[in-house]
Amino acid sequence: MEAIEVPSKHGLHPVYIYRTEDGDVIEWTFQKRRAGGGGFYECCACKKLRTLPDHRGKRTPRAQIVDGKFVTDPVNPEHAHFCRFQRIGGALGRRELYKLAQKVRRSRPFNGSYRTEFHAALNNVQKEAATTYDLDGTQTKEMQAAIVGNGGFESKVSALRKAGQAARQRDARARRVEETGGLTLNGQRFLQSANVAGDIYIFCNSSLISKAFGRGCRVVADDASYELGCQEHGLGGQLYSLLMMDAHSAYPIVYMITRSCSENAYKLMFRVFRELIDAEGQAQFLPELKFILESEKPYVSACRQIFPECAVQACSFQFTQALNRKWHCLTRSLQPPEDVQEWFTQFKGLMYLPVALAQDYFSESLQFPPDTVATDAELRKACLAFIEYVREAWIEHPHFKQIWENWMVFNERKVDCCIRRHNELKAFVKESKPTLLKLIEALVEEENITRHSLIDKFINQQFPSPYCRQVKKRANEDEADEETAAVQPNMHPLFRQTRNVEEVVLKTRGDPDGHECSTSPIQEKSSFDFVIADNAV
Repeated sequence: MEAIEVPSKHGLHPVYIYRTEDGDVIEWTFQKRRAGGGGFYECCACKKLRTLPDHRGKRTPRAQIVDGKFVTDPVNPEHAHFCRFQRIGGALGRRELYKLAQKVRRSRPFNGSYRTEFHAALNNVQKEAATTYDLDGTQTKEMQAAIVGNGGFESKVSALRKAGQAARQRDARARRVEETGGLTLNGQRFLQSANVAGDIYIFCNSSLISKAFGRGCRVVADDASYELGCQEHGLGGQLYSLLMMDAHSAYPIVYMITRSCSENAYKLMFRVFRELIDAEGQAQFLPELKFILESEKPYVSACRQIFPECAVQACSFQFTQALNRKWHCLTRSLQPPEDVQEWFTQFKGLMYLPVALAQDYFSESLQFPPDTVATDAELRKACLAFIEYVREAWIEHPHFKQIWENWMVFNERKVDCCIRRHNELKAFVKESKPTLLKLIEALVEEENITRHSLIDKFINQQFPSPYCRQVKKRANEDEADEETAAVQPNMHPLFRQTRNVEEVVLKTRGDPDGHECSTSPIQEKSSFDFVIADNAV
């Protein structure tokens, strides 16, 4: 059964029609790709009827098309049609209008006359109907009536004029985006990818990738913000960024301003990131790369498809936040005892265990609540519901099976860095949901700061967290030194001087310039004692 390809409304995927024996047609629009080639297509009319209350929840009929031929029966599919078939002349007439509108949109700019183009398309209908679609005289008249109908000649010319105006606005916006964010402040390429409709913009300075790898960054974290999406993309607009991190710092490298928060959009961004890594000659670091992403299916799935050799883990903060929300929702009207709260707290430690150990610990220990819940039916029901949530959403979910083993990743937490970064961007744009050009200006400025941070070792975008163990230890040592100085104020400064072991070791191994030092720890200590003895005498 042959499928006739016709233009679609937006020109993204082709639409196929099937001619029945009665002269009617069934229009099929693209749904998803088929593993063996071709694709799955669904009925256009049934898909439109699904938005009405009478047909809400019904399964749309689906057909398989391979190489322009129907593999399955389009008239009697697995799920029956609940629409009325259309006449072939009217359907093809509307498709010819879509074809004409797309021609106007693709013209940059369109300098012709809209009336002339419309008349040419109307006069060409008879030729198209006879040669391409094999229509008779009645069907050809139906096709012409569909082109002129629904508002008449002036309405169609006005629609073409609007299409041309939209094309000119799109071209002007593309030029402004290129002028604002096409290059960085030092003249390097910044805008890497953008679609024609202006739904996705991907920015990255590829030279920063090699600098980040040179600084020892082996962790890539993501940062998603709907509040910093641009006004042109509406409420669903998002700013999605990839940050390369070391022990204490995070460097924004890749930016995506998108209207579509789908898996395909994230795959495009990860693909651009991988291509830039290969172009910079840093592919040898890919096996060492580790991604710490938010626990969202589109992020994790897209990253694993583009970076199959890299470890993909979830942020422990996001995991803990999800558990807290679910637990508080289930126990909102209850007062769990202390042992039940301790049992709930143990779930938060699953993120830091290896994959096999996390699954074993859950199945052998955590899936059995404490004995105290046996006396409270509502609390027992809430605990069992929470166990089932963790099992289905995290332990057994195919996208989150390998996100565990976050042991000793405390210094790579991205939450503080993302909060600080959002505050800085908001301070620059001075509003939530800024305009597209204002947001691009902020990203260009942030790229400039990141570049200087990677070049200059003394400029860091994020200092060590005050909760870091090394910072706490250093603060305790300083406090102890102050107490010692306060207790013994009259002691000679040489006696109160503390020897730093790391400095002694560095002196014995060599100075920072690479010259070997002959001083040994014993000699250093003896010379220091000799100075004290001379001063004492």
